[in-house]
Amino acid sequence: MNDDARKKIVVTGSLGYLGRTIVPALRRQGHEVHGLDAVECPDDPCFTRIDFLRPDETRKAFEQIGPFDTLIHLAAIAHHQKIEGDYDECTINVEILKNVLDAIPSVDHLIFFSSVAVYGEESHASPVSASAALHPASRYGEGKKRCEELIRYAATSPCVDILRPAPVYDSDHRVDLSKRVYMPCLKLKMSMYPSPRYSFCHIDTLRDRVLERVANGWNGIRCANVADPEAIGQRELSRQFPGIAVPVIVPILFPFYYLMKGMPGRVSYKVRSLFRKLFTDNIYDLATIEQVRDEKIK
Repeated sequence: MNDDARKKIVVTGSLGYLGRTIVPALRRQGHEVHGLDAVECPDDPCFTRIDFLRPDETRKAFEQIGPFDTLIHLAAIAHHQKIEGDYDECTINVEILKNVLDAIPSVDHLIFFSSVAVYGEESHASPVSASAALHPASRYGEGKKRCEELIRYAATSPCVDILRPAPVYDSDHRVDLSKRVYMPCLKLKMSMYPSPRYSFCHIDTLRDRVLERVANGWNGIRCANVADPEAIGQRELSRQFPGIAVPVIVPILFPFYYLMKGMPGRVSYKVRSLFRKLFTDNIYDLATIEQVRDEKIK
């Protein structure tokens, strides 16, 4: 890599599941990568341990790094991660991003990791475009939605990429895949008829998209879903997991869905969104769309 292409990059959440793949890949390409995380990494001289919920500590960490070209923001509380106190993943993830944006100097390129969890029941008419309405069913998805709004309102970077990965997996991390195989709570293995198709994102697919984005900036805000090129059918997925599968005839379940649809409230919406996620196609359009900066945070 020549010096003109080599960049100084900061990755927040560098020791998480995604960061442990993305940081080495960037370094192999010759970039200077500085990692920030809440856990210790004593063997990396380009790493700083910080508490992102402390504004002064966050600001000091970025001051020590000095000017840089690209920020990749991965730091977040994961979906359903246990949290002490009165906070949830929505509140914490928005606060982490706010502290980071307040602390960073002018940076040419911001890459933010959102999630397909920002979509909701109405968005599951496949394939789901990155321009679909955002109506998340979970507090995690709500947090990612608010973070996107904060970025469109507050980020000063001339180039902003918002990436919404489908459930990420590799050979050692298949929990999100198993959620489409085993009936919630009952742990009953299912084989569905007809077989819905799902989009997932292998971590190598996500890594390659990040490397592509780092190499090809532009002027504006762009948003894209990130997933493997080919979706997978539920029955094919079910065969990859142990156990005897119970046939599930999907059409006979829809009366329950329509019954819940007639009931107002957040709980009903969450159940309907879960139903659509399990029993209907969840395929994501991978086209990149251009977005506008918000005039205010909604």
